[in-house]
Amino acid sequence: MSTKSRCRVIELHKDEDVKELLLKHSLCSPLYVPDAETPNVLYSASILKKIDRPVPEFIVDSIIPVGLTLLGGKKKARKSVFCHQVALAVSLGIPALGQFQTKQGTAIHCALEEDDYWWNKRMSMMLATENGYDPTPPGLFVTFLVDPLPKLLSTIENWKRDSPDLKIIFLDVMRLIVGQENDDKLKKGQPDGGYSSWYSILMPLKRLAKKLEIAIVIVHHMKKGTKSDGGDDIFDGFVGSTALTAVTDSNIALTKICKSKYQGTLEYEGRMTRDVPPIALAFDGPRSLSDSKMKSSINSDRIFYKTAAMARFVSVDS
Repeated sequence: MSTKSRCRVIELHKDEDVKELLLKHSLCSPLYVPDAETPNVLYSASILKKIDRPVPEFIVDSIIPVGLTLLGGKKKARKSVFCHQVALAVSLGIPALGQFQTKQGTAIHCALEEDDYWWNKRMSMMLATENGYDPTPPGLFVTFLVDPLPKLLSTIENWKRDSPDLKIIFLDVMRLIVGQENDDKLKKGQPDGGYSSWYSILMPLKRLAKKLEIAIVIVHHMKKGTKSDGGDDIFDGFVGSTALTAVTDSNIALTKICKSKYQGTLEYEGRMTRDVPPIALAFDGPRSLSDSKMKSSINSDRIFYKTAAMARFVSVDS
């Protein structure tokens, strides 16, 4: 018994995506499952269940996954110190905050509220040893001024192109990346309190982070009175709409409970981490304790020294 085979010739135009072309002409195999970002695609639950999808990757284990993370705290909660320390840890491939494993790669800190003098001074304190200074990691970068959204999206793509091993970007702080167009939109009275506007602002960043397989961390402020007391949800304390914490993949809150000396907590939540007990924090100066288990000669306590439930930042202001 003979069968006739049929062949269709479809022209692929310049810059046209192959997957989109196949979908357009209904030529996809029943087993073909396009990327989740492909619009208007209906996925068969039975087929999707059989596909071995990789587990979402964490750049900083448990607290910062690939995707969008919101980091918040009230003024002088050392948010910038946190960004600097974690960026340093990722660039070195050592545990962040003394306990969270990292994926080593390029790290970028957009320190938009700082200048080169104070950032470099803090970097020197972090790298200080009893005999001088450890070498500055080649994979750690900083910038003090960036184009706001939407231009920032193409800037991040260029950074990834120039540094293929880019793992994490800290956008410090939210107010300076929103852009005038989005700022005007948020100032207008909206029946949903700005929920839809914040979603439209942050979703492109989230999609870009997923596409590039990097973590983007946005630093934001929290309202006065926000505290970790077992009562109200601390993540409701971010200034602005609840869309801020809804659109993200992970949220981190730093709280300060003592004015004279830094004492506080770090709390985090995400799509894969829920009901995690707060981590106690303390702020102290550089110490001279060494840790032979570190992959670098940098003293662990200067990154985030942890004994029992207590941890220590470096002794500089953010």
